[in-house]
Amino acid sequence: MSTSLRVSRSVVAKVTSSRTVSSMYMNSRRLLHATSSVQALSPMQFPAMSPTMTEGGISRWAKKEGESFTVGDVILEIETDKATIDVEAQDEGILAKIILPDGTKNIPVGKTIAVLAEEGDDISNVEIPAEAAAPVKPKSVEAAPPPPVQSTPAASTSRLIVSSSAPPSSDFHPTHSRTLFPSVQRLLAENHVENAETIKGTGVRGMLTKGDVLAYLGKASGPLGTYKPGPSPIEVGASAAHNKAAATPESKPAPPPLDGAAIRQIIVSSMDVFQLKASKPKAPVYSGLSFDDIMSDYLPKKPSPAPAVDAAEEKYAALIAEAQRALSVADRALHEAYAEHHRAAASTPPPSYSSSTSSYLDGLH
Repeated sequence: MSTSLRVSRSVVAKVTSSRTVSSMYMNSRRLLHATSSVQALSPMQFPAMSPTMTEGGISRWAKKEGESFTVGDVILEIETDKATIDVEAQDEGILAKIILPDGTKNIPVGKTIAVLAEEGDDISNVEIPAEAAAPVKPKSVEAAPPPPVQSTPAASTSRLIVSSSAPPSSDFHPTHSRTLFPSVQRLLAENHVENAETIKGTGVRGMLTKGDVLAYLGKASGPLGTYKPGPSPIEVGASAAHNKAAATPESKPAPPPLDGAAIRQIIVSSMDVFQLKASKPKAPVYSGLSFDDIMSDYLPKKPSPAPAVDAAEEKYAALIAEAQRALSVADRALHEAYAEHHRAAASTPPPSYSSSTSSYLDGLH
């Protein structure tokens, strides 16, 4: 029997999204002997919710052994570090055998967690495969070696204070009416909060989130606030002295004494540099004149604009011009009259003085 499951994800940040997983890595079908007759049973393997997922845990089984399920029924809830995933059935079937119970952690992807059957199959005596019956190995946590502490002289004023928080006890389990996320359980265990009911949950349907725990511990201003880290547990006074020593410039080593050959080499190199500078011609030095100033004597000069004349001066100039024209006309008329008089005088004969004298004398008598 081939069963495809649909997965809906409930995210910690109060966001619920659903997605459908078409295949639950049921790529292997085995014939398991239930009774004297052979029944076709399918192993249900632990699915991978993402390409990078390698293991996870079972929060709870929504169906019990022997219960049937239809399309859309939730079979179990899977836990990861960041989300709780509901596995829903898309086909009909029966949960014949549960191999890994509720709360199982560190289940590798692909491990058989249950056996599924169809309606009418005999599930009274289902045998578990040997590879599926092997217990899940807990993740081994290697204790990190303590960091080496360098001994300082007694006269030094620097001090080293190292405080390490004790790891949470493995038998410490916080209690809450709703399912807790793995990150929330770890945070409660690290801070030794046993009764989680005292913390108000702001997640979906009142679920407890990591922000609620941080706000309860005073490490955040609210469920959606910014995390406020506490004071650093390590105070190293020697680091200040190290930084001060690094800030001071290193003294340069004294140059070695010069011998005769080195002195001669310095003199020869100095002379070469001096000769090279002397052989180069000096660039001509010009005065502060610009190119336009130098070329102004060779370029045609532009006519200077006429000075501005106001209205009074313009009227006076017009009167002067009119008077000049009148004088010119009068002078020309005077010259013409004089010429006409001269011509008339030239055509008249001169008077006779003898007759005039006789007439004068006759008048006297």
